[in-house]
Amino acid sequence: MKSKENNTQNISTNLLLRIGTQNGAGDSFFYSESWQILRRFVLCFLFTVSVSPLWMIAFNLEVNILQQGLTIFASYLLIYLIICFSKVISGLALMLLSLAIIGAFAPGLPLLGTLGKAFRLIFELLYNRLSYGLGFEMELMEAGFIATTGFVVVLSLLVSLILLWRPLPILAFLFSSLLFGFAEEITDHAGVNEMQLAYMGSIMVLLLIWTFGESKHKLAFRSAKRLGIKSNANEHGRRKRAVPISISILAVLMLLNSLIPASAFYVKKFDDNMSRLFGKRYQEPSSIPYLQFSLKDLGYYPQENRLGGTPQLLDETYMYLDTDPRSIHLRGTAYYEYTGLGWTIDGMNPNWLMGHPRNAAEQEQVLGPLHKSDEALVLQIMPDRSFELRPVRNQQVVFHGGRPGEFVSLDSSSFNVYFNQSGNLYLDRRISQDGYRGLGQWFAVRELHDAETLEAMIGLFPESQMSGQDRSRWLNLPQLPTLRPVLQDLHPVLEELVYGSGFSDVERVTSIRSYLADSFTYNLNVETPPGDRDFVTYFLETGEGYCTYFATTLTVLLRSAGIPARYVEGFLVPQSKTGTTRELRGENGHAWAEVWFDGLGWVPIDATPSSTLDQMDNTAEEDPREETVPTEVKTEPTETIAPTEVIPKEEPTQAEKPPKETEESSSFLNVLLSIIKLLFYILLYSSPIWLYILWRWWVYKQRHKPEYLQKKLAEGSTGDLISKIDLDLQAMWRLETNIRNHGETIREFVGRMNIKRKSKIDQVYLDLTERIYYDDPDRQIIASEDLAAFLSFYEKEEKRLKEDLPRNKWITKRFLWSDYHPLPR
Repeated sequence: MKSKENNTQNISTNLLLRIGTQNGAGDSFFYSESWQILRRFVLCFLFTVSVSPLWMIAFNLEVNILQQGLTIFASYLLIYLIICFSKVISGLALMLLSLAIIGAFAPGLPLLGTLGKAFRLIFELLYNRLSYGLGFEMELMEAGFIATTGFVVVLSLLVSLILLWRPLPILAFLFSSLLFGFAEEITDHAGVNEMQLAYMGSIMVLLLIWTFGESKHKLAFRSAKRLGIKSNANEHGRRKRAVPISISILAVLMLLNSLIPASAFYVKKFDDNMSRLFGKRYQEPSSIPYLQFSLKDLGYYPQENRLGGTPQLLDETYMYLDTDPRSIHLRGTAYYEYTGLGWTIDGMNPNWLMGHPRNAAEQEQVLGPLHKSDEALVLQIMPDRSFELRPVRNQQVVFHGGRPGEFVSLDSSSFNVYFNQSGNLYLDRRISQDGYRGLGQWFAVRELHDAETLEAMIGLFPESQMSGQDRSRWLNLPQLPTLRPVLQDLHPVLEELVYGSGFSDVERVTSIRSYLADSFTYNLNVETPPGDRDFVTYFLETGEGYCTYFATTLTVLLRSAGIPARYVEGFLVPQSKTGTTRELRGENGHAWAEVWFDGLGWVPIDATPSSTLDQMDNTAEEDPREETVPTEVKTEPTETIAPTEVIPKEEPTQAEKPPKETEESSSFLNVLLSIIKLLFYILLYSSPIWLYILWRWWVYKQRHKPEYLQKKLAEGSTGDLISKIDLDLQAMWRLETNIRNHGETIREFVGRMNIKRKSKIDQVYLDLTERIYYDDPDRQIIASEDLAAFLSFYEKEEKRLKEDLPRNKWITKRFLWSDYHPLPR
């Protein structure tokens, strides 16, 4: 009988998972240790399942609740088995883990390489996702089944560390909130309701953990007796009170989530860093305070809020442009909605960071891709060009010539260029006086007015296709009941081009443009249109106006014909035969249209009469084209030589394929370099933690050195030093729950401590503390021998505390943080 009891006791002592017994519930299963273990795992499983969608979305992985739920269940079952049968399973798991890690670093090994494949895939996917989010990688690698499953296992392990071995609901709350924030940021608010439900589910589980009082217990590799957990007679009542409190907290969280605006906690500096990490800002009503560019700045809007009237052109310099001698349509702002009296600018949501790998698809769709063609016609229409711009007036809009490649600040400061759905470019700050340099492929606009040339260009970018939703967006018009009747009465040819059938998009665009340019008169001195008349209809009736008239009419007529178009304002930079730097003023302001063609994208079309364009761009009609075409053709042979030179280099490379061992060695080196790079960034971003730990280690080593204490003594009296050390000793004893009671004398406290403790407090502590606290300060004479004995006792107490206090408590409460560590000054 006795041996059986001993056996049972040994089994109980050897269990690695221990939770204290609840108050006097007898043999009820719901108060047993097994139920408490099961409950903890159930809550952990529910929390992991609730945050798994946020976890997967944050790393751009597919969400599959059923598959991921089964993976989480299997992970926690394995953890439970390891805990219950540690000596067998944990040893086997540790051995397999070690072999798999070796195989991950050496994929060429026959058996271990296969075993480590899963670890290698998981690491590569994790590294790719993190580096992609930081902008180091240019594309996301495909996520296979093994790597995706590994991500879910990693999540299960993280949650188990937070909630199983050390239950910290607050840390779990922060973990869940960070995942929700990242997931919401990178998905453009798509599926936000599902993410909110997942987040609220995780909060509900955390409230249940708090309700059940899980934070009062620990899962540890010690028995319940060693943990010293005591039952609480008020536990049942506390839980009953906690249930309605938990529900109230959840209700308040949901209410605040729906009521508090996104801008309530907006911090621009944090938003700047986040936008550079994720590549966009997405916040109502505007993510970036935006100083717009408009021809209004140059005097073209005498009516302020609507088009028309005689302009008062700006006679001051707006900016300086340094580029090659050719003329250029320098694009500033594209407008979205026509109101009948003028144009309104497109919204700033969303806005994307130009050049960020996450925004590559949006950038190509909105701004257009850069061609890699060496055909003479393509090089003539879209040549590579660069420019340097120096603003005179305050500017935030970034100008370009149609297909921008990149921009660089000329003052070496950060230059974060954002773009919106209309292709408007702007900084998140004012542009410096030093300006910026722009590179890209810019349109020779007047070449595109020829139907054959334009037709030949279509198909250059076959991937440039506009969705039905975007198409309807750029066809949007208000009700214009007088437009078609006026066209029928005054311009039947134009009416047929707009509303007739049998025309291709290229024929409509070039013919409508030619009709406006040939049939209407360019004139700056015009009457103000009536405020109750549609601006385009008024222009069609009067037949005279300037660039805003022609560009607006062309855009509206093309939209009426079912062709996506938008109104654009900027500068027409004149050709220069004497130098490359041009001074741009109000007279250089200009407006034109941009038209969408599937297979080509957005292209500029200018309906201004040719004679006026000749004057504005400072060219005779034939000069610019005759000068630029041969220039592009001359460069053609040098560009075609490059592929010819590359071909001989490729053949021997293909013939001399490296053996398999070399490929595997190269793969191993790549993985090793990736690991080193990842470790570097982990160390870099966690440097504040390590620096803090190093500082605390230095303090711990210094605080008992005689030199340090002598320095403290020199700063004040011996009594001050003893009182400061006493404060530190009191803080040390409090960690062992030895607290000096209110009204208790030092002698009474020392006597009580000597009865309770194994090691006695030295008499020198009592003598010196009583002397400095109770004697006359003027009569305090402390011998150097007594002070040395006191300091020796202080050092022995430090060493004893480190040995007697639980390791984790000593690290957190004494080494990393304590009330009097280092000694106060």
